[in-house]
Amino acid sequence: MEAPRAEARARSASLVLPRVQALWKGNGVTVVHRLPYSAINFFTYERFMLSLSAGRPGSHRDDASAAAVVRPCRAAVRSARAL
Repeated sequence: MEAPRAEARARSASLVLPRVQALWKGNGVTVVHRLPYSAINFFTYERFMLSLSAGRPGSHRDDASAAAVVRPCRAAVRSARAL
């Protein structure tokens, strides 16, 4: 009784496997395309949040690295106001 079930499972797997491989073949291109874009967005978001939390009491962020981000931003704002 177990042999027909095992045979049916093997047949089902042989039908599904090529479709799953085809899905990931197309999805792999999308992942390669989106990965740099997402990495830049995550990095920018983290740096922006780091700069916002710099100097706040109870901040768990590293203040030294926040200062490295905030100083150039402040300088850019000051030079833009001077124009």
